[in-house]
Amino acid sequence: MSDRYAMSDRDAPPLQPQPHSMMTQHEPPTILNPMSREEIDEMGEQMVGRWESAPTFACVGGCIPINVEVKFNVYAPANDGAPIVGEMESTGDCCFCCPFHQVGLRQWNPENMINTEKTLGPPSRELTFVQVDRARDAEGTLVVTQRGTGVEEGRPMTVTEEWRFSRVRDATMTWKQHTPNRVAVEFRKVSKAPAPLSEQFLTKMQVLRQDL
Repeated sequence: MSDRYAMSDRDAPPLQPQPHSMMTQHEPPTILNPMSREEIDEMGEQMVGRWESAPTFACVGGCIPINVEVKFNVYAPANDGAPIVGEMESTGDCCFCCPFHQVGLRQWNPENMINTEKTLGPPSRELTFVQVDRARDAEGTLVVTQRGTGVEEGRPMTVTEEWRFSRVRDATMTWKQHTPNRVAVEFRKVSKAPAPLSEQFLTKMQVLRQDL
């Protein structure tokens, strides 16, 4: 794959991240069983587009019911050396009557796919994701597992993501939160091109970007 996924101007996020980005400047962690350059480009190319979750019901803490639906766009790097950018919007309700709205900004390093996420909620969180495994199944599907660690509303948070990219361009992802609560959400890539998110998302994202 060449030209870093060939993003056109119309595919660019409405508000580009600043050059300092959210990527950590510390020494990157050691990645066991790292992806090859070809696999990194395959993952990066197939991530670009619009992703949506199925409506998801969970019982947080064993007693608090929540409904959640998530949409996110992934954009190709704006230029050489720029991160892959993701923008997320999550909506739902808690206890069937208390609505919530969350937006998030994510940036992947296109050299190793280490990435960071920051969201503005409630709930608000900050996570860093690192690849912990990768494999190909019998059909040639690339399966990449990433582990995220950080904080949500001041509490330790851990997440596992399993991304699956098939040879026929079908892409899915399973997001499993382990702490502080257990929640699983299934995603599917529904379009090769990003799609607009809500006006409420745009307003809240302005605030989130000011805090970066």
